[in-house]
Amino acid sequence: MKKKLPILAGAICAILVVTLILVFVPLSRDKAPIIGTPMASNVFATENIQISVSVSDDGEVADVILSYSNDSKATWYNVTMSGSGSTTWVGTGTISPHDIEVTLYYKIYAQDNIGQWSVKDNAGAGYELYTGSRKAFIVCSANDFYGSEEEDSFNGGPDANFSEDTGHWLQTQGVQIVGQVDPSAPGHLTNPGAFHIESTGVLGSAEFVYNWTAYYSLENYAFYNFSIWLNTQVPIVGAGVKIGLQWLNSTDQEVRTDWSGAINDTGALWAPLRVAGVCNNDSGNEITQLQLKIAVNGAWGLGSLVLLDDVFIDRWITVNLTDPFNPDPPARNKNCDGFPAQALQVYKVLKGHGYSDENIFFMLYWANDADGVIDIVCGDNITNDLDGTVVIDVLDAGVNASRVKQELNVSVAGSFASSIQENDQLIIFMTDHGSTMQLPDRNATFHFEADGSFITEFEFYELVSQIDCWRMMINMDCCFSGNFLNQNASIGASWYDLPNCIFVSAAANVLSWYWVDCNNGDGFAGSWFFHVFWDQLDQNQTINNAFLTAQAFVPFGKGAPLAVIQVPLIQDNLGIMNTWSFTSFSKL
Repeated sequence: MKKKLPILAGAICAILVVTLILVFVPLSRDKAPIIGTPMASNVFATENIQISVSVSDDGEVADVILSYSNDSKATWYNVTMSGSGSTTWVGTGTISPHDIEVTLYYKIYAQDNIGQWSVKDNAGAGYELYTGSRKAFIVCSANDFYGSEEEDSFNGGPDANFSEDTGHWLQTQGVQIVGQVDPSAPGHLTNPGAFHIESTGVLGSAEFVYNWTAYYSLENYAFYNFSIWLNTQVPIVGAGVKIGLQWLNSTDQEVRTDWSGAINDTGALWAPLRVAGVCNNDSGNEITQLQLKIAVNGAWGLGSLVLLDDVFIDRWITVNLTDPFNPDPPARNKNCDGFPAQALQVYKVLKGHGYSDENIFFMLYWANDADGVIDIVCGDNITNDLDGTVVIDVLDAGVNASRVKQELNVSVAGSFASSIQENDQLIIFMTDHGSTMQLPDRNATFHFEADGSFITEFEFYELVSQIDCWRMMINMDCCFSGNFLNQNASIGASWYDLPNCIFVSAAANVLSWYWVDCNNGDGFAGSWFFHVFWDQLDQNQTINNAFLTAQAFVPFGKGAPLAVIQVPLIQDNLGIMNTWSFTSFSKL
């Protein structure tokens, strides 16, 4: 039986109506942001790295985060990226500057306006960037040396520095040109005193002669090196000035004359002239006399002078190991530590400052070494610096001009140069004999003992100028290495124009000097200049401080700094020689 609920009179009846409101999110808006593949700007040490990316979302992109690590993903740094756009957002973020040889990893996070996150991390590996490698190319291509004897009674005397007129320099020819010793003229290294030459302004020629054998004896089979400093106050119209070694027989007949190249313009600066010749006195080629000659051809304005100063004579004496006091033809020399020790010092300094053997290409010639070891420094308890830790890429017979040209050629697949990237930095160190006698225009060449080959300064320049890298330091350690800084045949003030390079030479266009072993007052074997230079770099000095210290170095028993003896040169096209060192940012 059904019962009806009574409705009471006057009662209030409330009917509760509950409405359920459902909010539907369209299926097209239930996705997290979609992050595109990020792109990095060019990566160089010490520079910001820009990361760009696009992000799309079915609603609105709210935040985009760049996260990066510089310690193998142990620590991550977050950077909020800046950009614009709603459903499609485009923007960039910045990774702060890092030193060279740093590996970076980065990934991108994005969040939309309803809190959904996504990440782009290269399938979990992160995107990898590298700030570049430090690489080095080291060449030692000889170990043969001659002993050296300076004619001390001449060098530094009045006939060499023109501090007084002894009457020994004579003008033997002259048309429209006259010259004389002038003790009051502004000199070069020794001042005052110079040999001054005047022109009438009309094309002419003259020769000035010093009879060497009237005052000094000749050394059979010695190589005579004659150098002088020249200053043309104005350009000479004509061939210019050259110097020569004139060899005569007992009847005063000329056997031959060895001439230097000619210079007609030094830009009102002092520039060296040099010539070398051998006193090869034998039965078929009698030589009993030597004359030093200065020859001038051309014209220049009245009142302007051509000045010469500081003649230097040095003899290379052959070394006979069994009887050092009896050199006999053919000339013998001594295979010793000089060049190899210098190259090995550079290698060891680089290794000590973190360079890897993978990034060092080392070419070493030390065949038939006199004692079978390389001892860089005496008394350091290291008998042989060429130990089992040294990795040599090319040894002895393979060290030749052809191989160097191959390895420095970026176009040769598999060459060392072809491995160099645009954000790498490169050190090139080359040590050996240099010459200005191989080419008619007296431009410099770098020698290879293995096969007698050589590379010219033009060939070297053409190769290194094609290497596309971030920074480069070139060290040329040989006689006449300053000549490698000249682009043209004239020995003047034009320098290489490699914009990303610091070039350091052991000498100007003159001889450079070495200790052939460490048994000397300085206790080291190697280059007088570059041993000190690299020792300073090893002590974290800047390139310029190292250069200045090495330039001021006075070798044991020599009485003059290298700034006077061989005039090292530096050209800094990068503008960083005052800061670049093994501890700078970025590091050497």
